[in-house]
Amino acid sequence: MISKNHLKNTKFSLVSLMILCFLNSCGSKSFLSEFVIRNFTYQEFDRKNLIKEVSQNVIVPEYESFKNSSIKLTEKIKILTENINDANLLSAQNTWKETLSFWQKTQSFQFGPVKDLNIANKIYFWPIKEESIKEVINKVSLPDNYLNSVGVAKKGLSVMEYLLFNKEGKNDLVIESIKNSETTKRYLVLLSEDLKTNASSIYDLWNTGKGNYSLKLTNESNAFNMLLNNMIATIENVKDKKIDIPLGKKSGGELKPLEVESLISNNSKNNIINNLEGLKYIFQGSLNTSDKNGLDDYLDYIEKQDLKDNINLKIDKAIQSVKNIDNTLSIAVEKENVKVELVHNELKDLLRLIKVDVASAVNETVHFNSSDGD
Repeated sequence: MISKNHLKNTKFSLVSLMILCFLNSCGSKSFLSEFVIRNFTYQEFDRKNLIKEVSQNVIVPEYESFKNSSIKLTEKIKILTENINDANLLSAQNTWKETLSFWQKTQSFQFGPVKDLNIANKIYFWPIKEESIKEVINKVSLPDNYLNSVGVAKKGLSVMEYLLFNKEGKNDLVIESIKNSETTKRYLVLLSEDLKTNASSIYDLWNTGKGNYSLKLTNESNAFNMLLNNMIATIENVKDKKIDIPLGKKSGGELKPLEVESLISNNSKNNIINNLEGLKYIFQGSLNTSDKNGLDDYLDYIEKQDLKDNINLKIDKAIQSVKNIDNTLSIAVEKENVKVELVHNELKDLLRLIKVDVASAVNETVHFNSSDGD
């Protein structure tokens, strides 16, 4: 995409070149060569390389981290079900939170095989359907292939949360429920193994050495548009579902604290932070501060540095606004309403910057619709 300044300079250069051609006939060759180099060498921004680098530096490494954490979680669940005690339960809970955090960071790039094969819902389906989970727990036994024949409401990280946590933090009750039910123990093992299988499948499908979707994405003409729209969808999802529903924005002001995400594990705030950190990784093209190609570099190229800086600042402010909430999100919507309202406002501003300003700047069509409004 050529900026207005690029076009302006080119028009000026064409006129100037005619003049300099005359000068060249008077022996000004060296000056003409320097002029041509400075004014007529133009390199289009390489969107294809941007997608390639984002895939290699962000997407594939994040899916690898998720896969490795799911393998670790499977091991922790096996240890817990074989020796049920406080230490092993706490270890399984912490690894579950770690695994969920990696999954939440991938939300901005849950497309391609993840979506086409419906793997995402098999890994994490929310909100939970308690009756579906109880239906499984009440069974006498579960065969090895049981999860292959059931819907997404009966599998994944959210079901594991229901079995591993107590909303009041009473781990003694969790231990008792696992000890007293062979089906629950069996269910946990099957859930962890199914999660590991799906996490490994995603990594294999994206990995350059295996399924190679990262290469396919690089060669797709709409790859940049797909990435931008998924970033927008992530912000919409966080704002509309994870904040606005509990805050009463969708129910005429009626607060709904019990509809926060990850209610049982009290992990709602961490989920939002991880969603936004994953978004930031895509925008900056890196999991750290190293100099990698991201969408921010594209904004630099088209001379939209202020927009780039505003987005970086707004992402950080949105993350900090969540961190500033003292209580769990379910409690905060009632007792820290002003702080939760600030999160809503920060997300609303960030959404506008990317959905309107960035999309316009890079001349891309937005495909996701949001119920923006207060």
